[in-house]
Amino acid sequence: VAGRAGVPADASAVMANLTIAGASADGYATAYECGTRPPTSSVNYQVGRNVANEVMVKLSRSGSICVFVSGTANVIVDAVGFV
Repeated sequence: VAGRAGVPADASAVMANLTIAGASADGYATAYECGTRPPTSSVNYQVGRNVANEVMVKLSRSGSICVFVSGTANVIVDAVGFV
């Protein structure tokens, strides 16, 4: 994320729109700083519905984020701001 799409290379966090589309089953997704996944969800989704949520995620040392999805789904991350 850092150094791409207008996010500076030295950014420490990103505000993003996390969208889940085309899910094969109901579930949840979690956006987080890569490493240990937190026990919370960023967005809950259902089959047949595209669902989005605004998230603030700390960037890893390499400037990236990780997204865990509890099932099969398309994940769209649009960066809208940074710190």
